[in-house]
Amino acid sequence: MEIPGLIDLQVNGFKGVDFSGAHLSEEDVVRACRELLEAGTTAFLATLITSPTEIFERNLPLIAKVASTEEFKGRLLGIHLEGPFLSPVEGARGAHNPKWMRPPSIEHLDRLLAWADGTVRMLTVAADLDGVEQVIRHAAKLGIVVSLGHHMANADQLRRCAVAGARALTHLGNGLPLRIHRHDNPIWAGLAEPRLAVMAIADGHHLPPPALRAIAD
Repeated sequence: MEIPGLIDLQVNGFKGVDFSGAHLSEEDVVRACRELLEAGTTAFLATLITSPTEIFERNLPLIAKVASTEEFKGRLLGIHLEGPFLSPVEGARGAHNPKWMRPPSIEHLDRLLAWADGTVRMLTVAADLDGVEQVIRHAAKLGIVVSLGHHMANADQLRRCAVAGARALTHLGNGLPLRIHRHDNPIWAGLAEPRLAVMAIADGHHLPPPALRAIAD
């Protein structure tokens, strides 16, 4: 069966290469990109998770440089920053280290964007943090797609972030505690907000098939 090529908006690394790794090299980025494209991905965003400032300062320019080469133009589409403006709450934070998280800050976001040399295309933030709406507005004005995740946000918080310019939900159903309120939780609230497109990890591990079917419907 032939299908159109797929675009992956969240690739944290590939074949042993971690885009948030402390020892990432330009050669590592090139190798991961080549192997990912050879595996069948049409285009993708390289994703960095919440990291120490020195990792952002070191790795963002490396990835931006590779993205600007002729070989990867139109394939490595840019960078997805998943953090550092996420919730430190246990369960909601997922694999993100809370000691490297920061409260929403336009100044710090601008610093990250400068290191990435204009290649940041997507930003994931937690919708339940104080001041996040200002960061969302700022990013949206710059043409960055803002997605919401790693939070315990309620329907009103998601609504306000959508009004501010957020457009998506990062891996809905993950980045949550094992037990949540059966009615008042980020899954139902996210599905109910029509301005937010749903992203999900459909690898058969992060979400069971019935959950994926419900989201897709």
